[in-house]
Order: sequence, then C-alpha cells, then structure tokens
Amino acid sequence: MFCALMTSSLASFSQTIFLTTNGRVDVNGGLRYWRDTTATVQYETLKDGVFGPCNSENSPNIGFDRSAHWFKIAVTNQSQSSEWLMEIAYAPLDQIDFYVGESDGTITHKTTGDHFPIAQRDLAHRHPIFAFSLLPGESTNIYIRV
Repeated sequence: MFCALMTSSLASFSQTIFLTTNGRVDVNGGLRYWRDTTATVQYETLKDGVFGPCNSENSPNIGFDRSAHWFKIAVTNQSQSSEWLMEIAYAPLDQIDFYVGESDGTITHKTTGDHFPIAQRDLAHRHPIFAFSLLPGESTNIYIRV
C-alpha cells in the first residue's frame, strides 16, 4: 500500500498531487480550503464550490471554532498501484468526513474521529486513516470536512 500524507508544508497555491512512489506523498501545496461558518453545507452542494488557497506554510491551524472546515485535494495516480491511504496526522479531531470519487463515478463517504471507535477505522491506528482506490492513470478530488 501507498500513503498520501496530509501533514507536510503547505504552500498558498493549489496543484495536483501526483501519486508516483511507494511510501508517503506529502500534500505540498495541493490543499485548497473553504470555511463553512454555518456548519450546515453538505458535500453535494459544496463539491463544485470555489475553494481558496490554504494560506499556511505548515499544516493548517484553524484554531477552535464551530465552523466546518473543508479541504480539497486533486490527485492523479501515476503509479501502478490502485490502493491508497490518506492519513490525517492529528488525532484529536472529533469528526472527519472523507469523500473521494471512485472510478465508476460513485462517491465514497467515510467518517471517523476521536468520537468514533478506532475499531471502525479502515486501519486501526492512532491517527485517522482512510483507505481508497484510484486506478493507475486516473484523477479524482478528495474532500475532507473537519
């Protein structure tokens, strides 16, 4: 398995993340951001919305508030692997919603966080980890709501 890791330095612009190697692939500027101050916007209405740059040189620090924070990552699989993992390397998040477009056009939605049993996670690990499939040569967007 390969691992896409969301904890590295983040530039203030967005670009596609290319999944090419075995091991970790840092986001490095591929993260886009949108703040939902009402915390009511659903994926179906947001997926085509406008995300701005994540203005942070490191992992985003969004502080404590009642807003929902959405992140969008464009990925392209340039490897021969089709099985991937997305690690959110910050354990004390109450709820994380993960959305990814599948090859057949469906959307996979998974939820975890520190309010959910670790046994329900894709991988029993102290950090939330989401397994997803992306066929070689395909591209998709990943959406994360915290």
